[in-house]
Amino acid sequence: TENVSKEAKAAKEAYDALSDAQKALVNAQAKDKAAAIEAALADVNAFEKAVEEFADIITAEDMDEMVMLENQYENLSDAEIALIVDETEDKYNGLFTQAKALNHKSGNVELIDAPWYIKITASEIAQPSEAMKKAYDEQEAVFLGDIEIGIYTEDGYFNKETADANVGALLENEAPFTVAFDIAKLASYNNVRVLHEKADGTVEEIKAKVSGTTVTVETEHFSPYAVV
Repeated sequence: TENVSKEAKAAKEAYDALSDAQKALVNAQAKDKAAAIEAALADVNAFEKAVEEFADIITAEDMDEMVMLENQYENLSDAEIALIVDETEDKYNGLFTQAKALNHKSGNVELIDAPWYIKITASEIAQPSEAMKKAYDEQEAVFLGDIEIGIYTEDGYFNKETADANVGALLENEAPFTVAFDIAKLASYNNVRVLHEKADGTVEEIKAKVSGTTVTVETEHFSPYAVV
């Protein structure tokens, strides 16, 4: 405390020795610095309040707000981020872990290592097209479904059908995607094939990696798929 007192005394003496013009400049700089600190604290407090307002468990209905929350975080400076309390930081990270789990899993189909704002949706197809049926002939289709990829943005959720050119470009930039099918029957299969029906109606076979009951493919296109 003695050293602090000496430093304070020395600072006061140095300030008193300044001219009136110099004192005015120092006061203005101090005022600007205080205003900047106040603004930074306001930004941090607003972010912490936004995180606090989220429930501990989120749902698909929260994704638009999650986009806004992420933007709010990314607009903070490194100095402001350093002011966020650990409890808020932990909840923030936990929210996005939940978002990935919600968006990257649909039935027995999972999107691997994609950003949280990319969503996969798999829906069962009751009857294959003639081209798909011909492609796998008499083999059993252990998975037959339509797979859709969408993206959450500041302007809402978009998929291939609803995306404009800009959003379509965002989806293309994230490709290719790694997709895993978890199918119990695969354990008894020796030769697993993954078929994809393209937009022109033709069917292609996609290179697949099989491990236990999981078959994984890397693709840029989404539409009907069959695992046979």
